Amino acid sequence: MHPYDIIFVLNETEKLVIDLKKPFEQMPCYCQTTISFDTKLKEYILTVNDDLESSMQMFSESLTKSLNNKLQLHASITKDIGYLHNEGLYYQLNDTADDDELHLNPNLTYEGDFDTWVGIQYQIWSCRQWAAWMYNDEHGGIVFEITPRYPGFFLEENESVEMPSYKEWIQTYQPAVVRFISKDIAQKWLSHAKDILAYIKARFDKYADDTSDNKKIVYEKCPQK
Repeated sequence: MHPYDIIFVLNETEKLVIDLKKPFEQMPCYCQTTISFDTKLKEYILTVNDDLESSMQMFSESLTKSLNNKLQLHASITKDIGYLHNEGLYYQLNDTADDDELHLNPNLTYEGDFDTWVGIQYQIWSCRQWAAWMYNDEHGGIVFEITPRYPGFFLEENESVEMPSYKEWIQTYQPAVVRFISKDIAQKWLSHAKDILAYIKARFDKYADDTSDNKKIVYEKCPQK
């Protein structure tokens, strides 16, 4: 924890944390940050050096949809969403077919021109070992879930780590965090996320207005001050 971190409080012991090394007002429009979910016992890293604006946009969209009961799980998602996510990754990453085709898990449902798994619409963030999701339950309640991903999926080339096989690992799979978010908390989170997005936009707009030439303004070059 740092004194300038941005906090989204869930309860007395759990919170989402945007890691900042200096005040938000001194950050550039385009800043890369780490987001985690912190509990009394563990820190779950959900993004590392990801664009804050994009991260907050995803978060804001998920909160808006869930508050309006627009994130009911697809009918094909009959097991835990993280379990199915791992099954899809395993099938793709272990495809041994000698061709350029993307081979999809026949037990999952895909849609669109790019054959996107239907479960991805519920994912907010992901980073190596963990993925974060938001969806509505059958009663319209808001569920925030963090699920593990098989560590072997993300080993670097020549990296060797002792671990069980995927088949062994998936047999004992369990989601890491499942929390029901009250509408009051979700609305507070949404307001906070929108404030961050509005501030980023206002700073970029000011930078664009202060630039006198006709060159295209590049978001990533928005200055810190």
